Amino acid sequence: MNLTPSSTGPILARGLFAERQIESLTASVKQHYQDKVKLITECFIEHLDGIDFKIHSVEGAIFVWLWFKDLPVSSYELYQSKKAF
Repeated sequence: MNLTPSSTGPILARGLFAERQIESLTASVKQHYQDKVKLITECFIEHLDGIDFKIHSVEGAIFVWLWFKDLPVSSYELYQSKKAF
């Protein structure tokens, strides 16, 4: 098992940090994910109309967590049924 990263990634990242290019790179990627989160949030609101749910505050990547009040099945059962869909 290797507990240290390979040298390629850190070497590439070092240059991006040194030249302060990382800010512009992450800004464009961040905007991409913010647009995706906005789209999925709008879809949930539209398609889950009438269902009591909340969307967890999204911070970072495109993980969007939903909370359903009084869900009649366990989270695991919901996950399995959606995975099979």
